[in-house]
Amino acid sequence: MKPTFLPHELSHEEFQFDWDAARGGNGGKPGGPPGNGGGNTDVTGTYTSGAVDDTTTDHFNIQLNFIGDGWTVDLMNAFAAAADYLSQLVTAGLTQDGSVDDLVINVSISDIDTIGGTLAQGRPTSVRSSDNTTPDGLPVTGEIIVDSNDIDSLLALGTLDDLALHEILHVMGFGTLWDVPGVRDLLTDPVFVPDLSTRNPKDGETIIEYIGGALDANGGNPLVETEGSLGHWSEEVYGDELMTTVFNPNGNYLSDMTLDALSDLGYSIDDIVGAQLALAVDLSASYTIDDFAVV
Repeated sequence: MKPTFLPHELSHEEFQFDWDAARGGNGGKPGGPPGNGGGNTDVTGTYTSGAVDDTTTDHFNIQLNFIGDGWTVDLMNAFAAAADYLSQLVTAGLTQDGSVDDLVINVSISDIDTIGGTLAQGRPTSVRSSDNTTPDGLPVTGEIIVDSNDIDSLLALGTLDDLALHEILHVMGFGTLWDVPGVRDLLTDPVFVPDLSTRNPKDGETIIEYIGGALDANGGNPLVETEGSLGHWSEEVYGDELMTTVFNPNGNYLSDMTLDALSDLGYSIDDIVGAQLALAVDLSASYTIDDFAVV
């Protein structure tokens, strides 16, 4: 019997961005993702999204390296479709960093936990630096690990593309680059609001607000999840929005506040392209094995 919901959490304690390792850019392809037990780190397939840059236009391109075993064309299709959508959503490329233009992501399949637990984990592994000492720019490289216990069921449900988009957005900095010491401060300090209707002083809730330019549908500061990690919108408030902590295996949508949060990070966003997923994430693809050939 298929589960009715699959909670997804990005654990910053176990899978956090190492700022010291990121200083100075660290351009180039990252090594194999952590947590694969020293398994196969060979590149099974590779795909670069978006149009090729020319003399007049610098497009936003994502190179996906599919690492290790378990990859089929259908599984790679979901990630390639998400990357191609983002290459349309983001209208300008990033500054070249070494050999990387614009973002390189290693994606692997590994046993994270049991079915329906943590579906995947994604993070940037290096970022650009304006002064070669302080990590203050957008990501150069990143990595995603997908749980081997969940990936096939998500493909069968037709929402693996949703998960791929969610994780690539984390690699691009959503949630993972909101709080950079001395550079970005897009979150308020936690505020405990007591429940005055009870006699128990511990009753209440902790509230953290996103204070960048993004606003929620009510025109207020979006609320950030306090359970698990501070890299997601509040599940209780925003439900099936793609970037909450709980992943809906039956479908998710992409809101204006997520698009605006990407703008806050420094990406140039095409709102018309963004609106295509305002009701549901549906990124179909029909690439062949030749599209993922390792050059």
